[in-house]
Formats: sequence, C-alpha cells, structure tokens
Amino acid sequence: MRAPDQHEDENRSVWRAESEPGTPSAPLAQSLTTDVAIIGGGFTGVSTALHLRRLRPELGIALLEAGELGHGASGRNGGQVLHWINGVSPRTPEALRRIHEITGLGIDIAEQLAAKHAPSAFRRGGALEVLTDARRAEEAHARSERWSAAGIPCEFIPASRLGIRGAHGAVRNPLAGRLNGFALLQALRPVLASEGIALHERTRVLRVAGGREPVLTTAGGEVRARALVVATNGYTPALGMFR
Repeated sequence: MRAPDQHEDENRSVWRAESEPGTPSAPLAQSLTTDVAIIGGGFTGVSTALHLRRLRPELGIALLEAGELGHGASGRNGGQVLHWINGVSPRTPEALRRIHEITGLGIDIAEQLAAKHAPSAFRRGGALEVLTDARRAEEAHARSERWSAAGIPCEFIPASRLGIRGAHGAVRNPLAGRLNGFALLQALRPVLASEGIALHERTRVLRVAGGREPVLTTAGGEVRARALVVATNGYTPALGMFR
C-alpha cells in the first residue's frame, strides 16, 4: 500500500476506502502538442479517450487529471447504475421500452467493462426506490403497473412487505446495478497506457486559452491541441472558460 498523499486525503470516498489504488501516472513535466486534449479523468474523460482512440487510432490524445483517475464525482457518488433519464417522462409504451432499452445498454457496458478489468467493482442485484410519502407511493404503484403492462421488469412492494419504518411502498428494478467507479477507473489506467494515450495525473489545468488551437496551461508545461474535450463536471467553473 502506498502512503496517502494530499490528493488522496481530500477524497474520502467509501469506494476508495474499499479499493486498492494503483500508482498514478506522472504529472506533465514539459509542453506538448497533440490532436485532442481531454481535461478530466472521470467516466466521461476516460470513456472519450478510449472510444476516440478506437475510432480514430491515428489521433494523438492527451488526458489531464488534476488528482488521480476517479478523484472527482465518478469516484464519489452513490454507485447506482440505473435505468431511465432524469427529467424525461415517456408517455407511450413504445417510448418506455425504448428508454429502458437504451439506458439498459449503459448498465451492460458498465458490467462488461468491470468484468474484464475490475470484477469486484460491479454487482447487478437490483435496486429499490423507497417512497416515504403515501401520495408518492400511490403514484409509484400506478407507474409500476404501466411499466409492467409495457413489458418492463419491475415490482411494486407494499409497505406491509417492506419492514422499513416510515416507508409507504417501494418499486424494485431487478436489473439495476451497483458500481465502484473509483475501482473501475483505476483499473483502466493500464488500458489507457496500452492504447497509447498520454495520461498525466496530478496535472491541474490552470488556464485555457481558446481559439483554433486551444492552449492549456499547467504547472509543468503547456498543451496545444487541435480539439479540446472538457470533462470536468462540477469543476468546470475553475477553468475560467465560462462566466
């Protein structure tokens, strides 16, 4: 085990506590020029790097992460891998089935990646949506009946069967999963290296200059790129790119 450093001490994720972190890649120590620069080593940044490499193997790709892979929200979340899309309420059985199918593909991808690179990081044991309000429980019961009628696997569990104090019912999704995102991203570090992606952790981007060729300023050097992918989630305002 490596002794914790400043970045690790800041990340008190339960996922990190149950994982064996790998050795971070070296920080950027000199300026470089590449085709695509990616800021952020979470799900979005790592996925973009890997998929882009396989679609366009001729491109140079550099990924810069301020901490270590999975240090941000991707390694500090509830770990739920679920169907549906927040803010989207399909009305027809066809739309229900379509969104369930599409979001189910995302769960499948997480399961396949974990099975190959981090088997203990994923478990597909279903999920419960527990309702603590009687009106919302009634709405959830009606919703689960619509889903079942559309052929979507789900079950409404009444309060009498739950044994949870204060609960008025729950909807069970038997196909949902649980993912330790930190462990999965740590396991993908050698995959990035084997794909020829220039990965630099502990490399905070201090400033981004736009234009036809964006320039990223770090403490160790500048990165010039033909294209820029910002995969920083809630950290984006720190880059100074947007008001």
